[in-house]
Amino acid sequence: MDLLRVQNLAEPAVKAECAPVYWEPLPGSGERFCAIVIICPDQNSRTLLAPTAHVVISARRLRTMLGAERGGSAYGILAEAATFMTRRLHAGAHISETQPPFRNFALGPSRAVRGFTPEQVVDTAVRLFSAFGNVDDVLEDAVEVVNHSTATTRAFLERVQTSFAPHGDEKRKRFLKSVPTSAGVFTLDYAFNQHLVQFVSAPLTERQALNMRREAESKILEGLSVQKTVMQGQGALRLIINTTPLYTGALSQGANSFAEKTLSHYHSLAKLYHLDTAEASSHEIAAITLATLG
Repeated sequence: MDLLRVQNLAEPAVKAECAPVYWEPLPGSGERFCAIVIICPDQNSRTLLAPTAHVVISARRLRTMLGAERGGSAYGILAEAATFMTRRLHAGAHISETQPPFRNFALGPSRAVRGFTPEQVVDTAVRLFSAFGNVDDVLEDAVEVVNHSTATTRAFLERVQTSFAPHGDEKRKRFLKSVPTSAGVFTLDYAFNQHLVQFVSAPLTERQALNMRREAESKILEGLSVQKTVMQGQGALRLIINTTPLYTGALSQGANSFAEKTLSHYHSLAKLYHLDTAEASSHEIAAITLATLG
């Protein structure tokens, strides 16, 4: 373990602000519970969470509480409310401005939370506000709703975008470019002139490793498809690897070994397809890497 990792052992790498969203399922009853938890990153955090509103009560529990039909409908309403509030957060709204879109919901006061990993922060937030929430369900749902990127990569990319291109900067349009090809529409994390860049991450936990390997394989395939069909074999496809999980001090020896093996897998894939790679231990380094591309 190098000196930087040792220095970071004592201080939680993830800082965030969270707030509960209370729901009164039977209007007028006065009975309410926390159904959604909003988590926003602290800009001073070394590792950044994606700003997200999580439904913290499962559809299964709602069906048990309210019956099969009402429970299913209730979960749909909660999911729609969480999606709306997440979009507001991504548009730059402060957590206090992220009001639920439906009646019988109320936003509670926010609290600061800290942890060594994003999962730990989500777990703390859920336990802080909800007696019914299950963090495993929340984390699984978070993985399912992210199609192009895992939650970790998406959060890192958002911070890179903010660093490289502040709000209102035209360079923001270079990120998350949808490119139509003969094989379908593919998304590139960054595209400008002949430069195509995809982002992947080292896993925070062993459980994430498989999803992140699939993420890398999918992104390489998408990038190569765009390079071949749209750019006629021209242009340079690069892979930027987010290695911040290795520097949080939160990984156990076994998990750290798994992360290192995943990094090796990324480099092997890149070598196989003749791609350049760059490791970034912070979003600032990743932004500098993009700046060198012109």
